[in-house]
Formats: sequence, C-alpha cells, structure tokens
Amino acid sequence: MCGIYGMVGKKADKGMLTRMGKTLRQRGPDDQGEYVRGRAALGATRLSIIDLPGGDQPLFNEDKSVWAVQNGELYNYQELMEDLRKKGHKFASRSDTEVYAHLYEDEGLNFVDKLRGMYSIGLWDEKRNRLVLVRDRLGIKPLYYTQNKGQLIFASELKAILQTGVKRELDRQAFHDYLSVNYVPGAQSIFKGIKKLQPGHLLVWEKGRVRVRRYWKPNRGRQLEVRSKNLEEKLLSLLEEAVKYHLVSDVPVGAFLSGGIDSSVVVALASKLYPKTLRTFSVGFEQSSYDELKYAKKIAKTFGTKHEEIRLKLKPQELTEKIGAYFDEPFADSSAVAVYAISEVAHRHKMKVILTGDGGDEVFGGYVTYQADQLLRLYNRLPRLVREKVIARIVKRLPASHGKMTLEFKAKRFVRGALTDPLKAHFLWKVIFTDEQIKRLLKSKSDGQLTVRLWQDIYPSTSSGQARDIINDLMFVDMQTSLVDDMLTKVDRMSMAHGLEVRVPLLDHKLVEFMAKLPSKHKIRRLTLKYFLKQALRGLLPSEILNRPKAGFHVPVAHWIKDELKDLIGDYLSPASLKKQGYFDPKFVQQLISDHNTLKADHSREIWGLLMFSIWENKYLGK
Repeated sequence: MCGIYGMVGKKADKGMLTRMGKTLRQRGPDDQGEYVRGRAALGATRLSIIDLPGGDQPLFNEDKSVWAVQNGELYNYQELMEDLRKKGHKFASRSDTEVYAHLYEDEGLNFVDKLRGMYSIGLWDEKRNRLVLVRDRLGIKPLYYTQNKGQLIFASELKAILQTGVKRELDRQAFHDYLSVNYVPGAQSIFKGIKKLQPGHLLVWEKGRVRVRRYWKPNRGRQLEVRSKNLEEKLLSLLEEAVKYHLVSDVPVGAFLSGGIDSSVVVALASKLYPKTLRTFSVGFEQSSYDELKYAKKIAKTFGTKHEEIRLKLKPQELTEKIGAYFDEPFADSSAVAVYAISEVAHRHKMKVILTGDGGDEVFGGYVTYQADQLLRLYNRLPRLVREKVIARIVKRLPASHGKMTLEFKAKRFVRGALTDPLKAHFLWKVIFTDEQIKRLLKSKSDGQLTVRLWQDIYPSTSSGQARDIINDLMFVDMQTSLVDDMLTKVDRMSMAHGLEVRVPLLDHKLVEFMAKLPSKHKIRRLTLKYFLKQALRGLLPSEILNRPKAGFHVPVAHWIKDELKDLIGDYLSPASLKKQGYFDPKFVQQLISDHNTLKADHSREIWGLLMFSIWENKYLGK
C-alpha cells in the first residue's frame, strides 16, 4: 500500500523508520523515500500519479527548511503552484506534494484552507521545530498517531506504528464499538494509545506538546430554498467542476460503475470531460438478487465507455482470510469482498486511478434509514399498544430470508428502533449487536457504553441555530462516522491492496458545503431518496436509472455462511477456538450460527463480524 510515516521527539531512529516503511511497501508503490535529520524523520511510499519522474518524496521548499510528504492528491495544485510562482517561489518538480511545503511557508497553519483534494500530510518545519499533520476534510485518507517514550509517531497504517514497539493492548471501548457496528468508529483505534486523526483536523507537535484542532466542517448557516431551476443548475455545475478536478492525472483514469445514480453521474460527466475513452469496471454475482450488471451496461453504452464486467465466481474462504490481512483493525463490512475483487480487475488492466460514486448517499440523502427517520414520526402517532402488541409481534413472526435487504430485514430493523428518540432509533437501525446482546456475547457486564454515544457527541453541534432539521442532522452524523470509518476505509484499503488510487468526486468539499445548506425536505421528498439530485439529473441520465429503487452494494454473505464459509467458520468460531481466544461465549455464538443455518433468523452480519474479528485477532494478538 501507499502512505506516509514518521516520528519526531528524541533523536530519530533511521532503522525504525525503515521498518515502518517496509510494512507499507507492499504491492503497488512505485518508490519509497525517507529523510532523517536530527529529531525528525519523514517517509513515504508512493504510487506515482502526478509528475512520475520528479515526485519522489519527501519534497522541500527552496532552502529545505520545510519538508513535505503526503498520501493522496491535491487536485488544485496547478492553480496554487502558479500563484506561488508569482510570489517568487521556485519549484524543483511538478509534483502536487511540493506545493504543501511552499504554501505552508507563506500561509503557516492557514495553508489548509486553500487545499482541495484527498490527503494525509506530514510537514516538518525545521526553523520552528514543528511537526504538522493534516487529514483531509472528509476523511478519505487515513492517518494514525501515538505518543510513546517521548516521541510522536505517525503513519497511514496502524501496522506501521506497531513496528516501533508500541504495546499491543486491546482498547476495550473500541472493541465494544466494533461489536456494535462491525467497524471501529471515532478517534480511538482498536489498540489502546493509538489514535486516528479525525477528518478536517490538523495536529501540531511543538516543544514536546501536541495540539489538535478542527479546521473544517460543513457550514450550513442560512439554508437554501428551492424556488427555481437555478439551484439545480448550480448543483450540475458543482458536479462537473468536481469531476473535472478529480480527472487531473499523468496516468490513465477509469471508473467503477455499479449502475446506481451516484456512479452513473460520475461516469456521465467524466466521459464528457476526459480527453480519451473512459474505461469502466463493474462486478456482478451469480445470485440474481445481488446482480446489477444490466444497469451498469446500460450506462456504459449510453456514454460510450470501454466497459469491463466480471461476474464473481469467488472462493470466499480463501478471499475472506486474505481480506482480513489488509485491515489493521477488525473490519466487517462484507461488501469489501466486492471492492477487493473489482480493484483486482482494474489492476489487471493496468489502471492506477479510478473514480467512484462513494459518498453520494451521505451527501444527497440516499440511505433507506432516512426514509425510516421520516416514517418514525408517523409511526409514533399510532397508539403505543398497537405498536408494541400488534405490529411488533407480527413483524417478529415474519420468516427469515437470506436475500439482499429484504422486507423482513427492514421491517424488523425498523421496529427495533421505533420506540425510542430519533437519534437512538437512527443508530439502532444500523447496529449489529445491541448492548444487551453484547453482554450475552461477552458473558459479562458490558465494559463499554452503547456506541450511540458517538452520535450523541456529534449530534448537539449539528444544528445551524435555526429550526432543527433532524434528517440533515442525522446525515451530518453519518458523514462523520460511518462514511469515514466504514465506507471510505473499505474503499481505501481494498483498492490500495492492488496499487490502485480511488477518487471520490461526490465528496468534493465545495459540493458537500452546497448540499449541507439544502433543507432535507428537498433531498428526500415523500420518501423519494435523492429527490433534488434526481431532478437535477433529468436529461442527463436515463429515466430507468433515475427511477430504480435503492439497491446498495452487497455480497451474498448469508448464503456463504451456510455453504462456502462453513469450514472457515468451523476453524475460527468453533467452541474450542472461541474458548482459546477468550472473548466470546461459545454457546451464544453457536446458537447464532444454528439459527442462521436453519433460517430461524438472518444473523449473517453478526456471524461475519465475529469471523472477521477472529481472523484479525489471530494475526495481531494471537499467541
């Protein structure tokens, strides 16, 4: 994978720095550079995208008093470089990374305000003896850090930090959070003492002290009202501008195409703006309810792309263990399997840069949970007796199914969260193991708090100060939690496993800021998801794509658990294995597996989460 790494504090350890870099230099990176001087050391493994011969990192300003490394891309680097040249700066390369050094020299810590891109950045200011770490506004690129024995150590991947001798101690709250949502959310990592720099934040180490501050969040301020087509035209203009920026590259650019609205609009605009024929890639499955290749094929034909599609005939057992090795923390979003597979296809076709439609659901209002948030107000008008004694009992008796997002699954999720406040309900519709289930799973009193506390920490600060827009508030919460630590983590790790840089135009911060000011009643109207986006795209995308139901990117894990993954589950989740591991109650886990295999319930998300944790635990903590 590609990334940055380094340390500051006492005299830098060159050997330690090199060991950190080796963990990142796996399949893909074109070069690796390190710079050590006194107490500071910075390194980077690079996938060459811009200025292939001259972009080796670290890069410097003119007198080498500021060093810069980055993981990601600065899309407006050409404009910034031109402005800096006019001010007298001289550049030794055409690389976007060098811009950081010169811009910081001029602007100080305010340099972050001028950046437009996806990035984790490390800067060493030699004159001030100051280290600056920056993570992009939406958290597209990862950045971990820790303080250990007088040093601040950082890296794009947690496994690189582990090379420095940091103690591998499980963070109990992060462990609890993982069981709740199948990923580790928030600033804490799965290891105690190692943190994640949050999106839109920068960290400054100076004189042995660490300061972390937020430099960006969407300013919703005065909300926009939709009275004419002007706002629709503005949205189209911002979409086109975002895609244009994301096409900046010295190597070929392609796109992942699912046939959904988000990836389709990215492909539609990219095919118009890209000077060559755009290459697109799609993945499908043998199970009909999971397969959507026909929609992707229609978009590819409509916009004249060079299209590659693969119908997956996976060996889930082999792939599951392989994928588990690429995540530094336990991670159990099963769609990572599909992202891994399609990234492998793109890699085989010698692609280095891919555009995707990720982020569209959070920005435009595309999740079915937002429909549930709206329905909750109507549902709660019913007499409590009817809700608890009639509807809840009927829904509980609905037969289980192993299909994709079935009515049974959605109904049971809705009822589970409906008898509570909007914030907690929104969380409970997403949760894997509830707090009570975790107590049974761990066979003890839960040593953590319900993960909803993460949402509660963010929720009070979401309101713009005007009349509260609950749906917009919940979308903002999702943007800071599940988008960052689930969706973007999945795409980054699975693509980088194949030396592939994935870009997400729909998370361009100018576009995000515009949509943040739009009331949710325009984003979701009468339960129609992405209403405003669909109105703006009429005439650009085929009506068949605009009017199709929300599908999502899922894989048939429920079927795999019964069949293809049976032996792997037997290895990792058997009573003997669980007893040796010492975390989970074997009896409770076996009941989950039995109920799933006999179609008493769909426990695929729970079982997959336990399996992925056990694979991770065996690699990182196993004795």
